[in-house]
Amino acid sequence: MAIDFGEGEVDLRSPAVLGSVSEGRVRNLLSETDGPFEPGSDGGIKALSAASWLQKKKGYLASIWQEEEPDFKEAGKTADIVPEKMIFVPVTRDGSMFTPVRHHGQ
Repeated sequence: MAIDFGEGEVDLRSPAVLGSVSEGRVRNLLSETDGPFEPGSDGGIKALSAASWLQKKKGYLASIWQEEEPDFKEAGKTADIVPEKMIFVPVTRDGSMFTPVRHHGQ
């Protein structure tokens, strides 16, 4: 949420995971005088600088949860939508859903 809103502070692991780099690489970037990360007051990274850095990373896909809701009208008919029964499933930009993955032995 901090990265999505560009507010607050994030730990070193978050931009490492999202940017597909090691935590050590993030630590090195944070220690650079003119590096991309602005240190936070609690030992982390200011979320706005992490978000800015991530936007420049090849392969990074920003969250889409804030985008406008889809139009549920289909071919002239309106679907009966009951908000209490709606389930929101996170999806990636390419439309694939985040779902539990079964691993061997589980």
